[in-house]
Amino acid sequence: KIKWGDFEAELEKDIKKQVYSDGVGKEQSMHYHEFITELYLIAVMLGRRNGSHFSVDLNSRVEKMCEFIMYMTDEGLRPLNIGDSDDRDALKLNMLELFSNSAFILNAASVLFNTPGFKIDKNGFDEKSLWLLGHEGYERYSLLETAYKDKVLASKDFPEGGYYIMRHEGLFLHFDCGK
Repeated sequence: KIKWGDFEAELEKDIKKQVYSDGVGKEQSMHYHEFITELYLIAVMLGRRNGSHFSVDLNSRVEKMCEFIMYMTDEGLRPLNIGDSDDRDALKLNMLELFSNSAFILNAASVLFNTPGFKIDKNGFDEKSLWLLGHEGYERYSLLETAYKDKVLASKDFPEGGYYIMRHEGLFLHFDCGK
């Protein structure tokens, strides 16, 4: 019989195998990175709903995974095509095409980690976030400072994962120096 504590311990161990401390997935694939980020976010949601908050390290890595997605998407929140590709949605709950899976990840992360900087989708709170975070999640999202109005992402490095992003006046350049 599997207990929640066993599942929690496995996730804690697994994230260190899958993700560098700067939030970059070791697989070096953006679509796979989105997929595992979604899975970890859902685990964090379910854990919190059931009284488990995971370790500071796991929460920090998941938050940094979301930050990496934010920096590695274009203005339409589409991830860069790096590495192999698949459907990348663990749960297909957004029926409207205008929402990307990156939008869900950033919306959910803004609520879970109370981080207004992730609230950058001009389309608002997506259907998938509403299904998984409920009305309370929507209220918390609504109370967060709106970051996207004047949000301009700066240049950013993810040295352990080997990614360097340069942004300037709408231009976006990335360097992949990963292993």
